[in-house]
Amino acid sequence: MAGSEGTLAIITKAVLKLLPLPRHSIDLLAAFQDAETAIAFVPQIIKKGGIIPASIEFMDKKALELVEKYLGNPVPASDAGAALIIQLEENDPDVLEKEYERIGTLSKENGASEVYVADTRSTKERIWQARKAIPEATSFFYNRYTKEDLAVPIDRVPELLENIKKVCLGRDLEWVAYGHAGDGNMHCTVIGPDTEDWHEVLLKVQEEIYSAVIDMGGTLSGEHGIGFKRKKFMKLFLSKDHLELIKRVKLAFDPDNILNPGKLVEWNE
Repeated sequence: MAGSEGTLAIITKAVLKLLPLPRHSIDLLAAFQDAETAIAFVPQIIKKGGIIPASIEFMDKKALELVEKYLGNPVPASDAGAALIIQLEENDPDVLEKEYERIGTLSKENGASEVYVADTRSTKERIWQARKAIPEATSFFYNRYTKEDLAVPIDRVPELLENIKKVCLGRDLEWVAYGHAGDGNMHCTVIGPDTEDWHEVLLKVQEEIYSAVIDMGGTLSGEHGIGFKRKKFMKLFLSKDHLELIKRVKLAFDPDNILNPGKLVEWNE
């Protein structure tokens, strides 16, 4: 049922096996002069550092500026061109110390201007509050936008950001980029123009960005799903036969079309 977005069945019971949280954690916030330098550093953490962080989060300059304005409090690295939050978790505190020292050194060697270490609850909350508030900040300051949830192979993230930049600059639009750089799932909010046709403009922007994502072997949604918003673009990713098969499977499970109707694909086409 994975990926069906509630169109095939309802889960009535789930049995989960959970792992205990690691005993120790440290968050690093590395500030860079630009998004390109920040993103280029991500694969070096694993390749040169030999470390697999719990998460690597990316925030571009616009995201940092917006969230500081929204929160009304100073945000670490708010004057940077981009920033990475690198979360490390280990059961052994000595191993953790070696890892964050190694990443701190690598960060500086790969263009970081500053590296902030968050090793207490309050300093961690300060960093993560900024990251988590980005979607709220964009919604607060703008009312014409499209929020995208793009996913590409990790080594194609720099190319994805460059394509977003190219599409937006070509239409003289602002954008905010942030997301999970460690797994290739990037969020991008494109701000609509102050014109009557703003919705049509954003639809064209979506199609251009999605087309670039296809060429990179990615998908138009990594987390948020297709739903109503993206179903019109599924034909860019899947063949007509594939889309027809999705509809047939749906009818086999739900002939009366009562489970999350109208989602995922264009059912009337």
